[in-house]
Formats: sequence, C-alpha cells, structure tokens
Amino acid sequence: MPLNFSPDEPRIRDSAEEVQRLRLHMRILRDFGRIALEELEIGPLLQRAVAQVARATGVRHVKIMRDRIEQGDLLVEAGIRWGSLGRARSRQQGACSL
Repeated sequence: MPLNFSPDEPRIRDSAEEVQRLRLHMRILRDFGRIALEELEIGPLLQRAVAQVARATGVRHVKIMRDRIEQGDLLVEAGIRWGSLGRARSRQQGACSL
C-alpha cells in the first residue's frame, strides 16, 4: 500500500507554525503598545518590557542592564528570574546582550 506523502507537507506545517508565531508576536506588540500608553514610571515599564520579551522569545531569564560609564559597571534595571534587580555588575564579570 503506497504512502500518501507529499513533499510539500513539511513546508505547509512549517508555514502554519510560522503564522502562529507571527500572530503571537503581533499580540505581544499590541499588548506592549497598550502598556506603553499607560502612565507608568520607567521602572515598571521596563519590568513589563522584559516580561513581554520573555513571552515572545520563550527565554526564561531576561534582563535590562544600564551601562554606567562613570562607575564602570552595568546596573540591572529590570529582569525576570534573575533576582538581582538594582545590583551592579562589573564589565569584567562578563555580560551578554541581544
């Protein structure tokens, strides 16, 4: 009995997954746009931004760091699952950014 396999089937599945992913990203951008219109201080706004980035990327640990040139370090301004808000980190300790 021949198998009914179409070479286009994986592409169709990939396209459907891509459409779902793009729709999720559009919802996240819409949600963040609404959040940004609220009258929030910068700290809560950044905290909501990292939550949306985590949601969009599926990355569990997200943070925003401010480069403090005078002090020669990076300050964690907002984060998810880091437990280090407000802590400074020297550049020599290593930092990764996207």
